Amino acid sequence: MARKKYRLDIEEEPVLWKDRKRFLGLPISFTRYEVSPTRFIIRAGLFSTDTEEVLLYRVLDLKLKRTFWQKLFGVGTITIHTMDQTARVAEFKNIKGSEKVRQFLGKIV
Repeated sequence: MARKKYRLDIEEEPVLWKDRKRFLGLPISFTRYEVSPTRFIIRAGLFSTDTEEVLLYRVLDLKLKRTFWQKLFGVGTITIHTMDQTARVAEFKNIKGSEKVRQFLGKIV
């Protein structure tokens, strides 16, 4: 008996921005951030991956925080407040060029 192969003909959205969480300015963690035209995605983990996805139209507020050490290493943390039930607050921790990323997110939101 022949097996049916199922294909999902779904186009993937282009990734507008992506980065990793950084430690001492180096991208050596297993947390990845992506922004597409309609959503942002946080993937964390090596063996077991946890994916958190929030639609951009649910974003209420953006906040940038840079401590002394983050300024020293050229990174910052962007906190995103949303209307989403599962992810009321999401954070892009220790990302490079955080001020430019905050401005970019502000424009697409």
